[in-house]
Amino acid sequence: MQIGDEFRRWVPVYGYEAKAKNGLFNRERYQIPDAVVYECPKSVILRDGGWAMEIVNQYLLSERMEKSFGEVNFGPNVNEWPAWVEDVISVMKRQQSAIKEAREEHIARTR
Repeated sequence: MQIGDEFRRWVPVYGYEAKAKNGLFNRERYQIPDAVVYECPKSVILRDGGWAMEIVNQYLLSERMEKSFGEVNFGPNVNEWPAWVEDVISVMKRQQSAIKEAREEHIARTR
């Protein structure tokens, strides 16, 4: 496979539990069309020694700390945060919104 090969692409599949009319729960699946990559997602994530994964983990840790303790990793003054943090937060928030929107659209279509 080559990068950009239209026949080989990866699209993340998300899922949620949905209560069916019979009262049982089904695992519903949906995709986000804009979240397509044309090379192995693992190679994208682990490129540059896994630095991207470390940034994502740092973001998720910060989010948990803020929800649990009201604290943020780099202190209360945003101007003192590393420059890359704003980029990471922006990208992650957009992706979280895209996931939520896709799930809500899927739920609306399947009801």
